[in-house]
Amino acid sequence: MIYKGSKKIFNSMEQYQLIRQIEKEDEVPSKKTEEAKISLPIKLAKYLSVSGFGDLLLAIKSLLSLFYVINHAVDTYSWPSSSINAANYQTDNTIVILEIIMDILFLLDFLINFYISENRLYYIFSYLSILEYVSILPSLFVRVGFYPGNKYAFVTRALMFLQITRMESFFSRRATEVSKNMFKILFTLLSVMVEASSFLIVVEQDQSQSFHDFLYFMVVTITTVGYGDIVPQTILGRMIVIVSILILLSLIPAQVDSLTKSIRQTSKYKTVKFIKKHSSINHIIILGNAQVEGYKTFLQELYHQDHGISEIPSVIMKNQHPSEEMLKLLQRNNLSNQLTYLYGNPLNIEDLKRAQVEQAQCVIILADKMTNDHESEDHRNIMYTLAVKQYVQNITKSDIRVCLQLLKPQIKDIYYQSIDYGYIDQVICVDELKLYLLAKTCLCPGINTIISFLIASDKPDTSVVEKKDEDSWINDYIEGMQNEIYRISLDPKIFSGYTFNIVSQHIFRQLGIILFALEVKVLDETKLFINPADYLIQDIEYYGYVIASQQPNNKDIQKVKIESSIPRNHNYPTVPKQMPGTSYLKDIITNEKSQKYNAFYQNKVGIQNLQLTQYTERRFENHYIVCGFVSGLKYLLMPLRARSLKTIHPIVIINNETIPSELWNQINTFPKVYFMLGSPLKQEDLERACVKKALALVILSKPREKQTENSGMVDADTIFIYKTVKYMNPNIQIITELAQLTAISFISQTKNSYVKQIGYLASEPFASGEIYISTMLDTLICQAYYNPFIINILDQLIMGGATHNPKFKKIYNNLRLHSANIFLIDIPLQYESYTFGQIFDVFISVHKMIPIGLYKAANTNNNSKPYVFLKPSADSKTNPKDKIYVLSIKQPKYETDSYQVENNLFQNQQQFTGINIKSKLQGDDGRIDMEIARSIFKISNEIEGLQSDLSQLNQQNFFKNLTNRNFIPSIRSVVKKEISNIHLNS
Repeated sequence: MIYKGSKKIFNSMEQYQLIRQIEKEDEVPSKKTEEAKISLPIKLAKYLSVSGFGDLLLAIKSLLSLFYVINHAVDTYSWPSSSINAANYQTDNTIVILEIIMDILFLLDFLINFYISENRLYYIFSYLSILEYVSILPSLFVRVGFYPGNKYAFVTRALMFLQITRMESFFSRRATEVSKNMFKILFTLLSVMVEASSFLIVVEQDQSQSFHDFLYFMVVTITTVGYGDIVPQTILGRMIVIVSILILLSLIPAQVDSLTKSIRQTSKYKTVKFIKKHSSINHIIILGNAQVEGYKTFLQELYHQDHGISEIPSVIMKNQHPSEEMLKLLQRNNLSNQLTYLYGNPLNIEDLKRAQVEQAQCVIILADKMTNDHESEDHRNIMYTLAVKQYVQNITKSDIRVCLQLLKPQIKDIYYQSIDYGYIDQVICVDELKLYLLAKTCLCPGINTIISFLIASDKPDTSVVEKKDEDSWINDYIEGMQNEIYRISLDPKIFSGYTFNIVSQHIFRQLGIILFALEVKVLDETKLFINPADYLIQDIEYYGYVIASQQPNNKDIQKVKIESSIPRNHNYPTVPKQMPGTSYLKDIITNEKSQKYNAFYQNKVGIQNLQLTQYTERRFENHYIVCGFVSGLKYLLMPLRARSLKTIHPIVIINNETIPSELWNQINTFPKVYFMLGSPLKQEDLERACVKKALALVILSKPREKQTENSGMVDADTIFIYKTVKYMNPNIQIITELAQLTAISFISQTKNSYVKQIGYLASEPFASGEIYISTMLDTLICQAYYNPFIINILDQLIMGGATHNPKFKKIYNNLRLHSANIFLIDIPLQYESYTFGQIFDVFISVHKMIPIGLYKAANTNNNSKPYVFLKPSADSKTNPKDKIYVLSIKQPKYETDSYQVENNLFQNQQQFTGINIKSKLQGDDGRIDMEIARSIFKISNEIEGLQSDLSQLNQQNFFKNLTNRNFIPSIRSVVKKEISNIHLNS
């Protein structure tokens, strides 16, 4: 933004356009200079290719080649049966003149192509050039009298027919695949027949047959009819027939197969129209350029039985023929009746008509998340959205709902600024959500696994667990995997007058499901809040969100009873009937920008972060390492620089290419961010980044370099980096992004038999939260189709807050509406022996926090890595080493156990002055071993309790002895004795 004082002169869009204009003006002189240096042949070649005049010349030459062969065929009728010489051979002058004219035209064409050719020597000796010499020169030499006429000199003219093969390049550019394949077959057949007929006239001259006789013979032979009225008599003639048949047998089957494939694809997908089978069920349109894996994930979620809707027709429209993988997807038994594929362009009105977009209930646009050009991908998808909305608006005079994936966060603002309608749309910003999630996983390990469980419906059943493994970690893990987010109705007759935390507490006690979020309608706007603990439920119907293994029954929810000892409170806060001004989505986004960045630690303007070189001697510890960078890197740094954090740890970015200045200016605003030029695949560079003392390491996936590159190859670098880092530091927490779930097999060679049964969801790297799968967001957008609030839930869980209009802040505070975030904390010392149900009860009633799961420690349940246990049963036992996921409005105090450890260490240090306890508990990296420290504190507390008991026992014995008659006299005798001893000593 350009400012003059406090007055804004240009906004960001105008500034961008102005810069582009200046750059274009600067480029004009340089372009003129470059154009002046271009040689004339290159200019001519460019003109022929761009103007289309080159294709016209090609078509003319091919037509002349055909006339040349026809002229040759006509000439053969004047040949005598014996050898040709000047005496016995007389041809029509018209044929000779036409032939010479065409020879001159061919010569001109040859000279033009020779002149514009980049490699002229190569052009002279190319296949088509040699063919042209052989076809024209022998006959031309006879015509001009270089040597006498001969049948073999004239028969080479038939080879000119092969020049028509040049038209193949024309068809590849300007015709369909079907036309191209048909041309190949027709050209092959005609070429063999014409050439064979021409040569048979020469070698079978004793039969006195004409050209059309041998052409008839070749047709009969090729079609395997074989009348036998014309038969080659010479050995050479029979060899010509054999060679012709072999050529056809080798070429025609493959060409027919290609034609069949192209006809099958074209006829089925480019011309087909979507036809509704049920008039009462509207279909959905799926657009975009996503990979097949993304479509597969989306459709798998769309038609899952949990949603109870399996008859929704779906139409996929892409501007290309379906690939082999897509064809396999279309032919699946469970999708073949519901799924229609259309080859078409969403920007074309005719293609939109074929898809009946005006009758669709929703349009889904899936982005290609592995593309290397995020901006073009977003612009294309926005254009698709605008085209669809404009088309529907013109026909039905109404809006259509769009669920859209965008890659770059800033493009989301452009989207909402581009349309004056679209408030019913759901927009998922892939990079923003992904980077926030990766950063949140550094602070809260396993959250990506929790999110994948909550939004995915396709999961293995608990019955897959064998009896021998009922006590192992896999049983807990798969049990937690069953849970999802469900929407339930809350009856005001039962729950009105109670706060949200009381209702959630009793629902968990009686039904074993976790109520964690609530829809609240304020001034005709429905907003969602996670754990509004103190909100008083009023006498209206509410919808809540629960974590459960299946859709709860409304009758069971109505049977929930609140303890009679808890009184109802019907003194609801008052809310103004009107709010000054309007709250549009654009205003919310604009107002949020200024507030969002105030929630993070920032540098002062002008301060530059340190760029580390190989000569920089700086040692890091307790830091984060980021391998690679992406355009929205600041969204990875923001959660790690949130002001709610008590301490911020250094962040070291390592990459083998320098960060662009535009990106560096974004991340430069955050403190303690360092860049190191190097490769995370090299151990010496990882050593410089102090990987052995790092808290966590994030591996960002590289985009696909080529459009056709396999997504499995995209994961190759990620896998190599993971292996290298684990070799150097086996205990480091790694968070990595993978394009395909199957790539986990290269990361972890597990002996877990359940991986073969239920896939890599059962692998320990995924269970511990080390893996983020990009297709998870395709599942999310499907869930957003069924429930628009799911995006808002994840926004609060991952990014730490919903997009609430600031104008409503006072009203929310008045209603005690606050939204929570997810945290991972140690189980407090006093609750270590509690079950999950007991911890839930204490946390929600005393601390206003909702526990939703456990992060089970490694090596506690036959597991080599930690794992996520989502929504354990109330009687599930906890381990002192376990951690617990909680939903809290503020950062829980229990998350600062390290601070308590420091205080306890200081107190114990006062008792044991001869021993440095803190140094004994610190490892090589300078960090305190929390597990050993907590065990020492437990022993210390038990010792203190024992001392207190002994002291109390001594006091009781002392007061008991006071009642003894001999006690006072014995004291007096002892005192007298001591006094006498003092006198004697003196």
